[in-house]
Amino acid sequence: MLDLEGYLGRIGFRGERAATESVLRELVRAHVTALPFENFDAVLGAAIPLDVPAVQDKMLRRGRGGYCYEHAVLFAAALERLGFRFTALHGRVTLGSEKATP
Repeated sequence: MLDLEGYLGRIGFRGERAATESVLRELVRAHVTALPFENFDAVLGAAIPLDVPAVQDKMLRRGRGGYCYEHAVLFAAALERLGFRFTALHGRVTLGSEKATP
């Protein structure tokens, strides 16, 4: 479902396309330096669909950034297209708090 060429172009990646550690390192660096974090939609109370077509439209075609889940969806789709095997996990920053926070 992911437009891999569009994704790689948006992040400026021109490296090898293989599921290797060095490629992964290059992809992570390219992704985090090219695609900004933004949470405008969340602050405005707008719906934030997390399917690949919606995230791709927002972050690749409309040139916007995204919040953590949007980045994760987009990056996972790219990794999958490049042949990487991974396990998606959910995490939370607690900053030492013993109480669960949003």
